[in-house]
Amino acid sequence: MTALTERRDAAVVEIETGAPLPDYPVELVAGDFTGHKFVMMHHVLYFQSRLHTRADLDVRGAALELFMVCQQRTPLGTLPVDEEEIAQLIRVPLPTWRSLMNRKITPLHKWSRYQVDGEPVFGHKVVIDVCRAALTASEARKARSSGESERNKLKTLKRLLSEAGVPHELVDDPDFVIRCHDWLTKNFTGRRQGARFDAVLQQLFRVAGIEHRIIRD
Repeated sequence: MTALTERRDAAVVEIETGAPLPDYPVELVAGDFTGHKFVMMHHVLYFQSRLHTRADLDVRGAALELFMVCQQRTPLGTLPVDEEEIAQLIRVPLPTWRSLMNRKITPLHKWSRYQVDGEPVFGHKVVIDVCRAALTASEARKARSSGESERNKLKTLKRLLSEAGVPHELVDDPDFVIRCHDWLTKNFTGRRQGARFDAVLQQLFRVAGIEHRIIRD
């Protein structure tokens, strides 16, 4: 955004104080938001805000557009500070954007400046909270998926060990199966089947001190 002198909306007043801009939350800069397609809307908070109760309808529309657009930005939840870029993001001519920014309450109500790697961006405290919630949910989904994947691998390995003729007292020992899985993860890549896998299993048995030779029908 070009330098602003005096706007009624304090969130977009640019005053050269010399103070450094606060850093944008590092977890939102470095976080993995692959697959981020859903955002929570604090509708009660929005309906109680000055933006909803005092702003013109076209300003509210532009503000909601910005709330959505910033979910596709990097870092997540940020907006550029250049007015032409913002106008392009919400697909309005620059004169229209400037007209919206001349209102008593603007589309950038409550947005403030942060820095990312020394570059200024706009951020919004409510949006930041929403993005943090999205990151937490994403990490929880990945953890569940990873846990389920590990359980499936252990279940499959238990079956493979049983089919290879490993004594049932070992196959039914969870600690033994986990140790086998950990060793195979470090020492074997590829599908766990066929003669090549049998050879690696035989090596595993020798390492584990198990006197057993795999015999297939």
